[in-house]
Amino acid sequence: MIIVFDGTFDGLLTSIHAGMKGCRPNAVRSEEHVEAGLFDELIATVTDPDISLRVANGWERERYSNAS
Repeated sequence: MIIVFDGTFDGLLTSIHAGMKGCRPNAVRSEEHVEAGLFDELIATVTDPDISLRVANGWERERYSNAS
């Protein structure tokens, strides 16, 4: 399974969220760099700025909680 995003940073973070929600991709690729094999399943994600912000905020919280 390959998660495909639009190439933006928000799209990447949205794709990471999709990977955390249960699907376990083998790769995350931008639309420009995706090459599907014969048996690969492509999952396209739609960029969502709200989800992207939640993922970024979660990383910040995790980073600062581990810094102590």
